Amino acid sequence: GFIEQRKILERLGPDRLKIIGVNWFEDATRYPGESMRLNRLLDRVAPGITALEGNEAVYDAFGRFRGLPALFVFDGTGAEIYRFVYLGGPGNVNADYQTIRALIEALS
Repeated sequence: GFIEQRKILERLGPDRLKIIGVNWFEDATRYPGESMRLNRLLDRVAPGITALEGNEAVYDAFGRFRGLPALFVFDGTGAEIYRFVYLGGPGNVNADYQTIRALIEALS
């Protein structure tokens, strides 16, 4: 969750780790300023984590994946090193935190 992400971010520092959330569920045309409102919340509960509006360009950039939540981890060169996409069913809904933590700490 955001608390664990914030702890990793604090340990590594914002110059070495960036966490960006993509907001796919809010309709920006129906709710103007939704990203700004979400980022104000994140500033309070998870400083250093930024939310962007999901759109077709973002969807294309990540390979038009199916399923949410989805998580992508990139190394310092921009190469994707981990991908989790929830495909439905009774399996894991979220990426395994221990795996993510190990990957990120290995990059530091």
